Amino acid sequence: VSTTSRPQVTLVLSQSFQSARPVVAPTRNMDLATLKARKPIPESASDWYVGAHGYTVMGYDSIAGTVTLRNPWGHHPDPDGVFTIPLSAFLNAFEVVETTAP
Repeated sequence: VSTTSRPQVTLVLSQSFQSARPVVAPTRNMDLATLKARKPIPESASDWYVGAHGYTVMGYDSIAGTVTLRNPWGHHPDPDGVFTIPLSAFLNAFEVVETTAP
């Protein structure tokens, strides 16, 4: 399952974590400066954003409207590559959400 629209992304995230399915998301294929010129991205993005790079989605909090991710490099951000961002920043910085079929 692969999706990009906000309603579909929130549905996929919710359903995937309820059924313990893995979720990954690649960032957009552009450098941070170009992305910031096109989309609202938080200043903290320089701590975690790597263009055209895959991340593991670790969690989704629908009440807080946040997504927790992990950079598989294990850093960026230090010390362990784990960070939480608002759903709006996630939708702007990440190309798509992918998971296995139910």
